[in-house]
Amino acid sequence: MNEEQAQKGGNPLYIIVGVIVVALLLVWLLTSGTSEESSVAVDDSSAVAPVTTEVLTETTEDVPPVPVGTPDEVITDEGTPTQVAGSYEVYAPEKLARAEEGDVVIFFHATWCPSCRSADKNLSSEEIPEGLTILKADYDENTELRQKYGLTSQHSFVQVDAEGTMIKKWLGSSNAAQVATQTQ
Repeated sequence: MNEEQAQKGGNPLYIIVGVIVVALLLVWLLTSGTSEESSVAVDDSSAVAPVTTEVLTETTEDVPPVPVGTPDEVITDEGTPTQVAGSYEVYAPEKLARAEEGDVVIFFHATWCPSCRSADKNLSSEEIPEGLTILKADYDENTELRQKYGLTSQHSFVQVDAEGTMIKKWLGSSNAAQVATQTQ
């Protein structure tokens, strides 16, 4: 910097940087003050229930047991799960029994497959039609299962009966409505 610049107030670059820093600071202060309420989350789960000193004298002998199962199942008196609503869940051989009450489709997906990821995202976020169970099986890990159904490509769907016998197979459905249409 020469003497003339020193007398006029310094290097213009320092002045510009200073003005930008001050402007950014003002923007930050203004936005943090207005969004303070929206950025604070209230956690009601830590609320403490009031303590009661009342003694309960009821017995639970006449109360029937609560059914056990997934939210989409009801356990019958015989202890077998019956599907009430559609579901999309991880494959397990015992879930094939649901084909006695509705349609069961195995979706062979691969994590590296873009169209599989898209279908998985859709199936996870959509409502699955009543009576339809879609079981997600990893294409790479379930080699015996995919060989059983003669699959040579991921993003495959196989409709099965309660014993796991193939009824139908197809490629490429991308949502629950398309899967349901194929099972009819």
